[in-house]
Amino acid sequence: MALPRVFAWAMLAAVQSAAWFASPVAAREAAQPAARVTLPPYVRIEYRVTWGDNGFVVGTTVQESRLGATHFSLRNTAETTGFVRLFKRATVVNASEGDIVAGGLRPHRFRIERSSGRNESADLDWRAGEVRMSNGRSFKLEPGTQDMLSLFTQLALVDIDGDVVSIPVMTSKRVERYDFEVLGKENIKTPRGERMTLHLRHREPDSKEATEIWLGLDDARLPIKIRHVDRKGTVFDQIAVRIDTTETREGTR
Repeated sequence: MALPRVFAWAMLAAVQSAAWFASPVAAREAAQPAARVTLPPYVRIEYRVTWGDNGFVVGTTVQESRLGATHFSLRNTAETTGFVRLFKRATVVNASEGDIVAGGLRPHRFRIERSSGRNESADLDWRAGEVRMSNGRSFKLEPGTQDMLSLFTQLALVDIDGDVVSIPVMTSKRVERYDFEVLGKENIKTPRGERMTLHLRHREPDSKEATEIWLGLDDARLPIKIRHVDRKGTVFDQIAVRIDTTETREGTR
Protein backbone atom coordinates (compact mmCIF):
# COMPACT_ATOMS: atom_id res chain seq x y z
CA MET A 1 0.00 0.00 0.00
CA ALA A 2 1.47 3.32 -1.07
CA LEU A 3 1.82 6.11 1.47
CA PRO A 4 -0.55 8.45 -0.41
CA ARG A 5 -3.29 5.90 0.24
CA VAL A 6 -2.43 5.98 3.92
CA PHE A 7 -2.88 9.76 3.87
CA ALA A 8 -6.19 9.43 2.09
CA TRP A 9 -7.48 6.87 4.55
CA ALA A 10 -6.36 8.71 7.65
CA MET A 11 -8.18 11.78 6.45
CA LEU A 12 -11.42 9.82 6.15
CA ALA A 13 -11.77 10.30 9.90
CA ALA A 14 -10.12 7.02 10.70
CA VAL A 15 -13.06 4.77 9.82
CA GLN A 16 -16.29 6.69 10.09
CA SER A 17 -15.95 8.79 6.95
CA ALA A 18 -14.60 5.83 5.00
CA ALA A 19 -17.89 4.08 5.58
CA TRP A 20 -19.79 7.26 4.66
CA PHE A 21 -18.69 6.86 1.03
CA ALA A 22 -19.25 3.11 0.91
CA SER A 23 -22.33 1.45 -0.57
CA PRO A 24 -23.57 -0.83 2.21
CA VAL A 25 -25.58 -3.90 1.34
CA ALA A 26 -29.19 -4.23 2.38
CA ALA A 27 -29.36 -6.47 5.44
CA ARG A 28 -31.95 -8.73 7.04
CA GLU A 29 -34.86 -6.89 8.59
CA ALA A 30 -34.74 -6.69 12.37
CA ALA A 31 -36.70 -4.81 15.01
CA GLN A 32 -35.21 -1.50 16.10
CA PRO A 33 -33.48 -2.22 19.44
CA ALA A 34 -34.49 -0.33 22.56
CA ALA A 35 -32.13 1.98 24.43
CA ARG A 36 -30.65 0.51 27.60
CA VAL A 37 -27.20 1.79 28.67
CA THR A 38 -26.75 5.24 30.22
CA LEU A 39 -23.59 7.01 29.05
CA PRO A 40 -21.71 9.73 30.96
CA PRO A 41 -22.83 13.25 29.96
CA TYR A 42 -19.32 13.96 28.63
CA VAL A 43 -16.85 11.52 27.10
CA ARG A 44 -13.54 12.19 25.37
CA ILE A 45 -11.74 9.24 23.78
CA GLU A 46 -8.26 9.47 22.28
CA TYR A 47 -7.46 6.78 19.73
CA ARG A 48 -4.21 5.72 18.10
CA VAL A 49 -4.66 4.87 14.42
CA THR A 50 -2.48 2.16 12.88
CA TRP A 51 -2.10 0.66 9.43
CA GLY A 52 -1.29 -2.93 8.48
CA ASP A 53 -0.38 -6.04 10.42
CA ASN A 54 2.71 -4.39 11.94
CA GLY A 55 0.70 -1.57 13.50
CA PHE A 56 2.42 1.35 11.74
CA VAL A 57 1.05 4.52 13.38
CA VAL A 58 -0.50 6.88 10.82
CA GLY A 59 -2.58 9.22 12.96
CA THR A 60 -4.77 9.95 15.93
CA THR A 61 -8.45 10.56 16.40
CA VAL A 62 -10.21 12.30 19.27
CA GLN A 63 -13.91 11.74 19.75
CA GLU A 64 -15.94 13.92 22.10
CA SER A 65 -19.57 13.34 23.02
CA ARG A 66 -21.90 15.54 25.02
CA LEU A 67 -25.23 14.06 26.02
CA GLY A 68 -27.84 16.17 27.76
CA ALA A 69 -31.37 15.33 28.81
CA THR A 70 -32.78 15.83 25.31
CA HIS A 71 -29.87 16.83 23.04
CA PHE A 72 -26.53 15.37 21.96
CA SER A 73 -23.48 16.57 20.07
CA LEU A 74 -20.58 14.45 18.80
CA ARG A 75 -17.28 15.52 17.31
CA ASN A 76 -14.50 13.35 15.87
CA THR A 77 -11.17 14.89 14.81
CA ALA A 78 -8.65 12.82 12.83
CA GLU A 79 -5.09 13.99 12.15
CA THR A 80 -2.01 12.52 10.55
CA THR A 81 0.94 12.18 12.94
CA GLY A 82 4.61 11.25 13.06
CA PHE A 83 6.32 10.11 9.85
CA VAL A 84 3.11 10.41 7.85
CA ARG A 85 2.61 14.02 8.97
CA LEU A 86 6.05 14.92 7.55
CA PHE A 87 4.64 14.21 4.11
CA LYS A 88 1.01 15.23 4.57
CA ARG A 89 -0.46 17.47 7.26
CA ALA A 90 -4.17 16.82 7.13
CA THR A 91 -7.17 17.00 9.42
CA VAL A 92 -10.75 15.80 9.07
CA VAL A 93 -13.55 16.69 11.48
CA ASN A 94 -16.83 14.78 11.63
CA ALA A 95 -19.68 16.26 13.66
CA SER A 96 -23.18 15.11 14.49
CA GLU A 97 -25.92 16.68 16.58
CA GLY A 98 -29.54 15.96 17.33
CA ASP A 99 -32.07 14.80 19.91
CA ILE A 100 -32.08 12.01 22.47
CA VAL A 101 -35.31 10.00 22.26
CA ALA A 102 -36.67 6.72 23.64
CA GLY A 103 -34.82 4.68 21.01
CA GLY A 104 -31.47 6.42 21.53
CA LEU A 105 -30.04 9.11 19.25
CA ARG A 106 -31.97 10.97 16.55
CA PRO A 107 -29.42 12.99 14.54
CA HIS A 108 -30.52 16.19 12.79
CA ARG A 109 -27.28 17.29 11.15
CA PHE A 110 -24.06 15.57 10.10
CA ARG A 111 -21.06 17.29 8.56
CA ILE A 112 -17.53 16.53 7.38
CA GLU A 113 -14.92 19.31 7.39
CA ARG A 114 -11.55 18.75 5.75
CA SER A 115 -8.40 20.83 5.96
CA SER A 116 -8.36 20.64 2.16
CA GLY A 117 -11.60 22.64 2.17
CA ARG A 118 -13.76 19.90 0.61
CA ASN A 119 -16.62 19.90 3.09
CA GLU A 120 -19.95 18.07 3.08
CA SER A 121 -23.08 18.02 5.21
CA ALA A 122 -26.47 16.38 5.55
CA ASP A 123 -29.66 17.56 7.24
CA LEU A 124 -32.06 14.93 8.55
CA ASP A 125 -35.60 16.34 8.44
CA TRP A 126 -37.66 13.99 10.57
CA ARG A 127 -40.94 15.83 10.00
CA ALA A 128 -40.56 15.59 6.24
CA GLY A 129 -39.02 12.14 6.51
CA GLU A 130 -36.05 12.88 4.28
CA VAL A 131 -32.31 13.51 4.22
CA ARG A 132 -31.07 16.58 2.33
CA MET A 133 -27.43 16.56 1.27
CA SER A 134 -25.28 19.64 0.68
CA ASN A 135 -24.77 18.47 -2.93
CA GLY A 136 -28.51 18.74 -3.60
CA ARG A 137 -29.28 15.04 -3.31
CA SER A 138 -32.18 13.93 -1.09
CA PHE A 139 -33.60 10.57 -0.04
CA LYS A 140 -36.05 9.00 2.39
CA LEU A 141 -35.39 8.59 6.11
CA GLU A 142 -36.19 5.43 8.06
CA PRO A 143 -37.12 5.33 11.76
CA GLY A 144 -34.00 5.07 13.89
CA THR A 145 -31.60 6.22 11.15
CA GLN A 146 -28.06 7.06 12.31
CA ASP A 147 -25.22 8.88 10.57
CA MET A 148 -21.71 7.43 10.38
CA LEU A 149 -20.66 9.12 13.63
CA SER A 150 -23.76 8.70 15.78
CA LEU A 151 -23.80 5.00 14.82
CA PHE A 152 -20.92 4.23 17.19
CA THR A 153 -22.63 5.90 20.16
CA GLN A 154 -25.96 4.30 19.27
CA LEU A 155 -24.35 0.86 19.50
CA ALA A 156 -23.44 1.71 23.10
CA LEU A 157 -27.07 2.57 23.85
CA VAL A 158 -29.12 -0.19 22.23
CA ASP A 159 -30.04 -3.53 23.74
CA ILE A 160 -27.86 -6.24 22.17
CA ASP A 161 -29.27 -9.61 23.15
CA GLY A 162 -29.33 -11.64 19.92
CA ASP A 163 -27.00 -12.85 17.19
CA VAL A 164 -27.41 -9.70 15.06
CA VAL A 165 -28.08 -6.04 15.79
CA SER A 166 -29.48 -4.13 12.81
CA ILE A 167 -29.36 -0.33 12.54
CA PRO A 168 -30.43 1.88 9.60
CA VAL A 169 -27.48 4.06 8.55
CA MET A 170 -27.34 7.12 6.31
CA THR A 171 -24.65 7.00 3.62
CA SER A 172 -23.94 9.63 0.97
CA LYS A 173 -26.58 8.10 -1.31
CA ARG A 174 -29.34 6.51 0.76
CA VAL A 175 -30.33 4.88 4.03
CA GLU A 176 -29.39 1.20 4.33
CA ARG A 177 -29.54 -1.27 7.19
CA TYR A 178 -26.25 -2.33 8.70
CA ASP A 179 -26.21 -5.80 10.23
CA PHE A 180 -23.63 -6.30 12.96
CA GLU A 181 -22.89 -9.89 13.90
CA VAL A 182 -22.60 -10.31 17.65
CA LEU A 183 -19.42 -12.39 17.99
CA GLY A 184 -19.53 -12.53 21.77
CA LYS A 185 -17.44 -11.36 24.69
CA GLU A 186 -13.70 -11.01 24.17
CA ASN A 187 -10.85 -9.94 26.43
CA ILE A 188 -8.43 -7.73 24.48
CA LYS A 189 -5.12 -6.02 25.27
CA THR A 190 -5.11 -2.24 25.03
CA PRO A 191 -2.78 0.60 26.10
CA ARG A 192 -5.11 0.91 29.11
CA GLY A 193 -4.65 -2.73 30.08
CA GLU A 194 -6.79 -5.76 29.35
CA ARG A 195 -10.44 -4.91 28.76
CA MET A 196 -13.49 -7.16 28.51
CA THR A 197 -15.43 -6.27 25.37
CA LEU A 198 -18.40 -7.20 23.22
CA HIS A 199 -17.17 -7.90 19.68
CA LEU A 200 -19.36 -6.85 16.72
CA ARG A 201 -18.67 -7.20 12.99
CA HIS A 202 -20.25 -5.84 9.81
CA ARG A 203 -19.10 -7.38 6.53
CA GLU A 204 -19.77 -6.52 2.91
CA PRO A 205 -20.78 -9.59 0.84
CA ASP A 206 -18.39 -10.75 -1.89
CA SER A 207 -15.74 -8.34 -0.58
CA LYS A 208 -12.90 -8.18 1.93
CA GLU A 209 -14.39 -4.98 3.36
CA ALA A 210 -15.44 -5.19 6.99
CA THR A 211 -15.84 -3.06 10.09
CA GLU A 212 -15.33 -4.56 13.55
CA ILE A 213 -16.12 -2.85 16.84
CA TRP A 214 -15.14 -3.85 20.37
CA LEU A 215 -17.48 -2.25 22.93
CA GLY A 216 -15.93 -1.96 26.39
CA LEU A 217 -18.14 -3.79 28.88
CA ASP A 218 -16.31 -2.08 31.75
CA ASP A 219 -16.27 1.25 29.88
CA ALA A 220 -20.01 2.03 29.51
CA ARG A 221 -20.00 0.04 26.25
CA LEU A 222 -17.91 2.73 24.56
CA PRO A 223 -16.05 1.68 21.38
CA ILE A 224 -12.53 1.02 22.66
CA LYS A 225 -11.33 -0.56 19.42
CA ILE A 226 -12.49 -0.16 15.82
CA ARG A 227 -11.07 -2.06 12.86
CA HIS A 228 -11.69 -1.33 9.19
CA VAL A 229 -10.58 -3.72 6.45
CA ASP A 230 -10.58 -2.18 2.98
CA ARG A 231 -11.31 -3.81 -0.37
CA LYS A 232 -7.73 -5.01 -0.70
CA GLY A 233 -7.71 -6.55 2.74
CA THR A 234 -5.54 -3.86 4.36
CA VAL A 235 -6.28 -3.43 8.06
CA PHE A 236 -6.64 -0.10 9.87
CA ASP A 237 -7.13 -0.09 13.64
CA GLN A 238 -8.29 2.56 16.08
CA ILE A 239 -7.59 1.72 19.70
CA ALA A 240 -8.40 3.86 22.72
CA VAL A 241 -5.35 5.11 24.61
CA ARG A 242 -7.25 7.42 26.98
CA ILE A 243 -10.85 7.91 28.07
CA ASP A 244 -11.92 11.03 29.97
CA THR A 245 -15.37 11.59 31.42
CA THR A 246 -14.87 15.12 32.76
CA GLU A 247 -14.15 18.38 30.97
CA THR A 248 -11.03 18.75 33.14
CA ARG A 249 -9.45 15.80 31.30
CA GLU A 250 -9.01 13.59 34.32
CA GLY A 251 -8.49 10.28 32.55
CA THR A 252 -9.97 6.98 33.59
CA ARG A 253 -8.30 3.61 33.37
